Amino acid sequence: MFAQMHRPGEAMQTDFTWATELGITIGGEPFPHMLCHPVLPYSNWEWASICRSESLPALRTGVQAAVFRLGKVPEWHQTDNSSAATHRPDIGDRKFNEDYAGLMRHLGMKPRTIEVGAKNQNGDVEALNGALKKKIEATSGDAREQGLRQHQGIRGLARGHSGEGNALRDTKLQEELAAMNVLRVSRLPEYKEITVPVTRGVRSGS
Repeated sequence: MFAQMHRPGEAMQTDFTWATELGITIGGEPFPHMLCHPVLPYSNWEWASICRSESLPALRTGVQAAVFRLGKVPEWHQTDNSSAATHRPDIGDRKFNEDYAGLMRHLGMKPRTIEVGAKNQNGDVEALNGALKKKIEATSGDAREQGLRQHQGIRGLARGHSGEGNALRDTKLQEELAAMNVLRVSRLPEYKEITVPVTRGVRSGS
């Protein structure tokens, strides 16, 4: 194995990781959820957003939360071969979903994926997934005892621990920011509009 060399501002790695094992509850009920976790691998700057599934809207929310926090974007955005970013057409090879490709064009990043089965190519974000969840787990018990009942409160735990770690990464982050492009666009909606046909009548049993 060879060490991966990262250049300042070259790329952002984004990965989804399940956080249900942390045992966080809302109103006493289990809260199954994931973290959408973008990382700049040169500085290890990170951000985390709560989501319920590995979907394109969740990826759009997580990536935009990170880049608008930074105010800049790297050259590349790197994911695994998640169905949120790619699909498998009949011809075989995975291609980027048009919606995902459009998000990358809008934000000014070029998309790329790791090789199938080569998680080590996303090694920085994979390692930080575990570290972030350990930090959240260490304090989530206190949050439950205080009656944590809102999604916003859980989001605060994830983002709070991201920010805490980032405070120690500022020197390298400044190198990254100096090499990155300014984000000059507005934020895209983080929902999907669906048009469905309706009729004036109401069917029996509807």
